Amino acid sequence: MLKELIKCCTHSEAHVRERACQFLQTLFPGLQQDLGNNEIIADLKDVLIQRLSDRDAKVRCAATYALCNLLGMIQDGMDSEPISHLLNALDCERSLGVRVAIISNLPLTEGTTSSVLERTLDTSQEVRCATYLKLRQRPLQTLLMEHKVLLVMRGLRDRTSSVQDAAQTLVVHWLKQDCESDLLQLIGMLEPELNCDAVELVFKALVSAGAVEPLALLKQEAAQLGHGFVKMLSPNQPNQPGKACHISSAQAMFWWLLCSSAHKNASERSSEAASTSGAAAGALAAQAAAFYEALDLFVRDSASGICNAILLLVAQGGNASFFSAIKLLELAGACMDWADRANCDIALGALESLIVSPQHRGCEQTTRTGKGPQPVSMGGDGSWEMALVRFMKAVQGNDESCLMFYLGILDKAKEAWGLVVSDGGPRDVEENMRILPYLAHGLHALHLAALSTSCMEQSLKELMSVVVQSTSFSSLVIVRTLQAQCFAAAGLVPCLRHKLPSVMSYLSETFSDAAEASVVKVQAIQGLGNLVLVHGVRAVDKAAAVRSESWDLLSSCEREVVGLDLAADQLSKVTLDSAKGCNQERQDERQLERSLPPHQDCIVLKMRKLLSNLCGVATTDKSRKGFKALDEGCIVITAALTETLARLMLHQELQLQMSIRTQQCLHIPDDIAQQVLAQLLVLQVHPATEIMPPIRQLLTAFFEDFVKRSIVNKRRLCDCAMLAIQAASGLGGSKVPPAVQVVKYISQLLEEPSREAGIDHEDAVVPAGAGSMHELAMRVLLRLSHPEGHDAASGVKRLEVQRELSKLLLSLAPSISESQSVKACLVLLERCSSVISDSATLVHLRAFRKQLEDIDEPGEVGIPEEDLRDMIERISKQCPLEQHNDVVSDCHDQDQGSKMSTRSQRPRC
Repeated sequence: MLKELIKCCTHSEAHVRERACQFLQTLFPGLQQDLGNNEIIADLKDVLIQRLSDRDAKVRCAATYALCNLLGMIQDGMDSEPISHLLNALDCERSLGVRVAIISNLPLTEGTTSSVLERTLDTSQEVRCATYLKLRQRPLQTLLMEHKVLLVMRGLRDRTSSVQDAAQTLVVHWLKQDCESDLLQLIGMLEPELNCDAVELVFKALVSAGAVEPLALLKQEAAQLGHGFVKMLSPNQPNQPGKACHISSAQAMFWWLLCSSAHKNASERSSEAASTSGAAAGALAAQAAAFYEALDLFVRDSASGICNAILLLVAQGGNASFFSAIKLLELAGACMDWADRANCDIALGALESLIVSPQHRGCEQTTRTGKGPQPVSMGGDGSWEMALVRFMKAVQGNDESCLMFYLGILDKAKEAWGLVVSDGGPRDVEENMRILPYLAHGLHALHLAALSTSCMEQSLKELMSVVVQSTSFSSLVIVRTLQAQCFAAAGLVPCLRHKLPSVMSYLSETFSDAAEASVVKVQAIQGLGNLVLVHGVRAVDKAAAVRSESWDLLSSCEREVVGLDLAADQLSKVTLDSAKGCNQERQDERQLERSLPPHQDCIVLKMRKLLSNLCGVATTDKSRKGFKALDEGCIVITAALTETLARLMLHQELQLQMSIRTQQCLHIPDDIAQQVLAQLLVLQVHPATEIMPPIRQLLTAFFEDFVKRSIVNKRRLCDCAMLAIQAASGLGGSKVPPAVQVVKYISQLLEEPSREAGIDHEDAVVPAGAGSMHELAMRVLLRLSHPEGHDAASGVKRLEVQRELSKLLLSLAPSISESQSVKACLVLLERCSSVISDSATLVHLRAFRKQLEDIDEPGEVGIPEEDLRDMIERISKQCPLEQHNDVVSDCHDQDQGSKMSTRSQRPRC
């Protein structure tokens, strides 16, 4: 029988092969274990492995189930050949059902867990859900810390609710099965001092699922503490030798989560009770009272105890101790009442001691990593300084008095540390870096937009003087502070507004400096994006005198640009808006742009070019593994550039309206915006981003939101599609040419329904997506129609793109209903048919012509002869055949160094 099933598995009919695999799937669990190494079983294993590559997806799915059941019969099944074939199929499989089948049945081992984790970035939400549900079979204790954090951060923040629910189920399973319902144990296993955000997400998910009751846990903790916080945490002499505060990072995080949740719930219930009446108001007030009562029981008479505990923790040093101190500071600032003057004096005295006293100097590290909760001077990320300022703000209650007290403490710290400078030399500047983090993060935490005190002026003067003479150590702190302050107009204090050009220039120079660290560059990129959003691109360009020769980020690497630059040079010859009857808003926009100076040094254009260069460097590697070996900082910068440019494109329409109202160029000029959109489209199909799933996922979410916002954005997408297709035609590395992928992706986006997103388009006269796309498709057909001067490989790519475009025209034909649009299509189609020689493309074009002729009514009035002549002349200018040779030749030259391995044929994640 088994021999007959082997024959059936190779039958010519797909349904026979499928039924044979299904029969084997049900047969294997009932066979004896000692048959696992039988010769017939080995033959079955081989034939099922072959069926994993079957052309029919149903057969591949059935073979997957059968092969996974067979693994239980093989003695070395966990290390056998089928495992490697299943993992390879998981990478290359495009069928949703097959990927779900592999994930659901693949044995979880140390070797397979990493491959399964990669599916958390799968394009299909069903596959992502199956991944999180499958990982419940892997005990939490056996997972690596990076895998735990990855599952939490990706799953609980996924863009679809079904995947979030699956990740929530996994987290609840961890709590109940792996931690025996002990929340403190679960927090400890996630190392909160390094993964605070992940722990917060886990807590919120558990509360949302009803697996944790914060109020009950808070009452339980308060009862265990006895007479409140003070008995456990306040030694009589905090500085006495031998004294220590034994509060783990997990315990501090646990307390902070409970108290902050109780405080938030109490505030929300109180607000709701005040806005309602009757029995509902009474019930809400009772709930708020219960939360306040539990908080009071937990933190009563604890000011001295918490302050002493924080001093002891800081004296101990280390990431865990500083993290515990930060959480106690946040807990006290948010949940305690500081109206009592005695408690306030205790807190302010402790703050002064924490900043001025050198009690943790002996714990200083020489390695400055910019990570961790320690002070910045010890290699921390600034969270310690921010926690101190926020606690001070909670105690003082007033921004201005808080600032005055804070600056006074900093003056005392300078005197205590011997940092009062006289000559302002380089050594003094480096020494003053110790006080800089407190100054910078203080300005970051205190929103002082309404203040213009002399102290504030002096503080900003000191900060800007350090900016001028800053070192690499201080760059991250300064850039982080400036980019946060520049996000909103209200965030810029009056005395900093006149220094805005200096801020812009500093961020631009940091962005352009090839020697600067990648983490600093990322902050500079985000800061420049914020400045462009708020103050406009021209304001940033005027202030930021960025030298073009400083843009060689990777001077040691040979950069291969994807062809967009050459295509952009021809942009002036392409009419950007061919539809008649454009609204007054667009005319105002052009009039505004004509009055502005040239924008060759536009910061957005430089970001776009740098992104293109990074992708070109990536594709010079012959394999995917080679790109993984490149500098990790380049990947981080690529992600930051992609996110910033996508954010700017989403706000383009709003900035355009603001530009027209204020007569200032706040928006990005159309030609640059088209280049940016085209670059993002190319990046979506670029081989270099195939191993960077977060960038692919970000771009997918961006384009979906972009086209749904308004029909104007669909038109923008059509306008830039020519550049994207032309640039992508020079890329290789996948079975389907990237140019074809761009065409398919654009047509898919145009099918998405549009919605208004708070932007007024009542006066806009915008053609439908189909009307734009058919004209676009025929323009690209004309560009790709001249075969002279190119080799066979380049010709094959052009033919594939032509055929895909002609198929797209057939799908768009039913959407073209107006007679004038039909006649315009016929004019374009006549020119396309006269220059295209590919028979398959001509077949599709003839079918398209027939559909158009069926739509057109003979008695209807046609387009005036003058308009037809203008249209033909415009098409000729848009699509000169002599330009095509240079474009495709450049794209082909890049393709010689951009071929990827065949293993890159996997689902785009």
